Amino acid sequence: MADHEDEMAGYLAHTLFRAFMAIGMACETLPLPIRFPDDGNPANARQAVARAAELVTEQPIPLDMQAALHAACVHWVAAADLLLVLLGNDYEEIRAEGVMGNLLYTYDVLRLFTERNAE
Repeated sequence: MADHEDEMAGYLAHTLFRAFMAIGMACETLPLPIRFPDDGNPANARQAVARAAELVTEQPIPLDMQAALHAACVHWVAAADLLLVLLGNDYEEIRAEGVMGNLLYTYDVLRLFTERNAE
């Protein structure tokens, strides 16, 4: 990979990790807390977020909060999957943009969940 591509891949991986931590913190605030593994294994992280997407719909919270956290999980998983494709194949800027777009949406809906949770 060229310098730009290496820098972008590193930035996206770091941003993905930070989003994982933010989703994990949100899940711990639920009435029935969902805890994520902290073993640093990316496969376990992906599995945990995918499972959280399922479990959040069973939480005794308003539907808009369920929807926001579910969407955050779904878009995080999409970003993680696309990042694996980006790293495993020839780098394409459109893939990097797709990862970033999914992460931006993840943060957007997490903000909605957090604001609603603070009420």
